[in-house]
Amino acid sequence: MKLEQRSEVVIGRFADTLPKVLERAGHVDFAYVDGHYDASATLQYFEQLKPHLRSKSVVTFGGVHWSAGMDAAWKQIIADPAIGIAIDLFTMGLCTLTGPGKAFRIGV
Repeated sequence: MKLEQRSEVVIGRFADTLPKVLERAGHVDFAYVDGHYDASATLQYFEQLKPHLRSKSVVTFGGVHWSAGMDAAWKQIIADPAIGIAIDLFTMGLCTLTGPGKAFRIGV
């Protein structure tokens, strides 16, 4: 099966599109959250995604060190007990939901 048959690119404001996409999708194996570098909004998107994520789902967040607020939001996300592995690539962060694990930092 081709990637475009198993994925969907959604363009628009997260606040406008995320709830509808999650309702339609049911579960999410991979999410790339990028473009709204606001700490409280990023945490809100993570909380909205969590019920739709499964074991081994991957969530990527852009701009995790863009500001002090985003840095704090990233630290809060990787401290969540649902996060199994968190990889900090400095410009973005990747998380898997495999249960309690370790956070790794790759990059500067």
